[in-house]
Amino acid sequence: MYGDRADTAFREDFGPCIPISTYGASKLACEALIASYCHMFGLQALAFRFANVVGPLQTHGVGYDFVRRLKDDPTRLRILGDGQQSKSYIHVEDVLDAIWIAAASASTPYDVFNVATDDSITVTEIAALACSIAGATNVNYEYTGGDRGWKGDVPVVRFDCSSIKSRGWRCRRNSAQAIGDSLRSMWQQIQARS
Repeated sequence: MYGDRADTAFREDFGPCIPISTYGASKLACEALIASYCHMFGLQALAFRFANVVGPLQTHGVGYDFVRRLKDDPTRLRILGDGQQSKSYIHVEDVLDAIWIAAASASTPYDVFNVATDDSITVTEIAALACSIAGATNVNYEYTGGDRGWKGDVPVVRFDCSSIKSRGWRCRRNSAQAIGDSLRSMWQQIQARS
């Protein structure tokens, strides 16, 4: 929803938000509706802008795609874009901690929180983690090209999470640990179904 600004660590009060996809635009529109209802009708709400949330039981996303593809063919891996897309991946347990902390300290009709790790990981680094977890060696990476994985993808995203941190929240896993835990869980699930 923030738009495509690789040079910026987005704060919640960043503006104007200029989404480059209908997905981002719908998030921004929903936040505007929620905020207006809170102020007009005496409600209270919190909005969260999460980095890429990962964890067990995932059904989509880059990690899910990689482990499924490696299960089918451990010799090659299709990677959307150039693999240099760089984003934060946060474990669902850290997300839940942030929600509980924000909810316990809510005092205004409406508030917004970024929730992300302090670091990032590239798609190629995620591919290497997936290959390692799957025990796949000498994998041929097949990049589709371009700096984006799909139309509307923002290749570099950074969040400023000082607002949720000021409430006492701290992330327990960095991006590599979060995506690694998620990949291991997904790989075990795929193996158990085989």
